[in-house]
Order: sequence, then structure tokens, then C-alpha cells
Amino acid sequence: MIPRKWLGIVAALASFALLASIASRAQGQNQQGAVPPTAQSPAASSATPASAPSPTVYEDDRIRVVIPDGWTLSKPSATFTTLTGDSVTKDTETVPGALLTKGKYKLYLLAHHGQASGVQGGRFGEISAYVAPWLDTNSTCVWYIHPETTKVTGKLSRVDNYYDTAHPAVQITKDERPVNCGAPSAPGVFWYGSYFQQTCPALAKTPEDTDCGGYFLFYPDLIGEHADNMAASAEMTFSLSYDTTDPTASPRQGDANLQEMLDEASAIVKSITYK
Repeated sequence: MIPRKWLGIVAALASFALLASIASRAQGQNQQGAVPPTAQSPAASSATPASAPSPTVYEDDRIRVVIPDGWTLSKPSATFTTLTGDSVTKDTETVPGALLTKGKYKLYLLAHHGQASGVQGGRFGEISAYVAPWLDTNSTCVWYIHPETTKVTGKLSRVDNYYDTAHPAVQITKDERPVNCGAPSAPGVFWYGSYFQQTCPALAKTPEDTDCGGYFLFYPDLIGEHADNMAASAEMTFSLSYDTTDPTASPRQGDANLQEMLDEASAIVKSITYK
């Protein structure tokens, strides 16, 4: 039989053990359910959303155009080739305006590029350096080119030039084929550049003072103003070319990438704001 005094000590020890066990279990539950505070770096807390980069814009006293992604903007220049007998002369000039480049495609937006011939609409040789740079500026190749016209706006159309080595527009014998067409070294239908022209109104007879269907654009017409004096200083040239001096390297008709570039060039010209 346990003495009475030991019973009190045992009861006290049992109570103490029970309290210690309860406290231990409560501490473990608190540790398991605790959620540590979220760490946030000073950089993350102070960061602000990045703003979109401003688009590249070309602007002069006549036109304003936003340069699409994928195209680069630079100053335009061109080399004019002239054949005189057996001699070849090349002259390079820089002209006012914008040159947009994507790959080997070049879109010229020349807001101050007029003719020197005095012929209404100009001559092909006056823009050939910006359309088909492998052609002589005095070239008669324009007579052998098949032009295809696509309407872009109510006032502008795009003219795509194609040269078919087997069936030129003017039928000639092989010996008479003009060397100044570039003489592609392979057969095919080659793209010989494109230019934009003013769409002639649907009239039985186009008024003589309407500068349409030519190689140059007339600035007053595009802004809705009538000018009695159709000076060359009011003319512009928009054209799409390919960076090569060998026509055999130029794209062929039906090329998917060519069609994509033609569509993009038309979209850019269509987006131009005139002042």
C-alpha cells in the first residue's frame, strides 16, 4: 500500500506531464499551420509596366508615314546608268525623301522628285533607277515590259512590271532582243519593279490637265488642289525595287514573297498622310 504522502507527489507529477504534453501538441500545430511572410524584392515592388516603343515616323513638308515593323528607314540614293555606244557612265545621286528597306526590297517615297523631259507623265528612264536599277536610263525596254495595274486607293494604282524572256510585249526575233533589257541569263517572267501612278478618272476622254497614268505623281492632285501650272517641282515618285544589278536574280512572277512585299508596299503608300 502506497503511503498517502506519495499519492500527492504522484498526482502532481501526472498533472505536470499532462500539461506539458498539451502544450507540446499546441506548439506543433502552430508551427505546421503558420504561413511565412511573402518576400518581395524592392525591384519588384517599385517596377512599372514598360511602355511600348514609339513608332518610327518619316515626315517632310509633303508627306507623313509611320514605318511598319520589319522595315528600316534611311536616306535614298540611286545610281543612273547611261549607255553611249560602247561606253557606260554611272552617276549616283541622293534625293530628298525616304527609303524603306525590308530584305532586298526597297520602297522609295520621293516627295520631291520630278521629271526633266517635259513630257506629260514623264519617261520611264527618269524613274528606272528606283524601279529596275539594272536598266539603262535611255532604255527602250519599257516597250517590251508587260505592266499589270492594281488599284490601291481612289487616286493611286500600283503598276507591276514583268519581263517575259520568251514573250516580250513587243514581238521581236531573238537577234533583235534589246541588250538594255538586262538580258537575263535564264528564261522566265521576271519582276522588273513597280511604281505608283495616279488613277485616271473614268471618262471617255481624260482632260489634258489631269496628270494621271504617268510615271510621276502630282502633289496638288493628291491633296485635292487644282494647279494650272503642272511644274516638275510638284511631282513625286513612289516605287518598289529590288536590290540587284542582275535581272536574273530578281523575283519571278508568282513568287509568294514578292506578292507579300507588293501588298505591304501598297499598304504603306495607302497609309501616307498628305499635308
